[in-house]
Amino acid sequence: MTELVTACLATDNRQLSHPSESELVDEPDGYLTSYGPCTLRTDTLGNRDWWAHNSVETADDTILPGGVTHGVYRYPNTKVSFILGIRDSYRIRYHAQKLIDVFTESDQPLEIRRIAAMGHSIMQSQEGLDALFNILTQP
Repeated sequence: MTELVTACLATDNRQLSHPSESELVDEPDGYLTSYGPCTLRTDTLGNRDWWAHNSVETADDTILPGGVTHGVYRYPNTKVSFILGIRDSYRIRYHAQKLIDVFTESDQPLEIRRIAAMGHSIMQSQEGLDALFNILTQP
């Protein structure tokens, strides 16, 4: 999940679906119910720091002076592919695009397949499964 600070605190279409997705953010901290800081949108400096450090687009980053992060999103000799369901929720597609943007800014070659008839579950889309099979079996 990208932009966890925004995803946990926003009240527009950039937030995570509460509580089902936000519980996944809270779980590593030991919150196994709907009472974690992301689900409850508890805005503290400590929560913001944790979310920023663990957000997928910044998790591998080196923290530079001033709190600026510099991530590594270029992987030579590695194929990076995304399969996106166009019928998935706007929020899911928004956060996927944020990660795609980070890879693009790092000049990482990407393959992005957008499946028009697919929602979130690739297991319910033969076209999505075919795309996954093709990605995994291409040389």
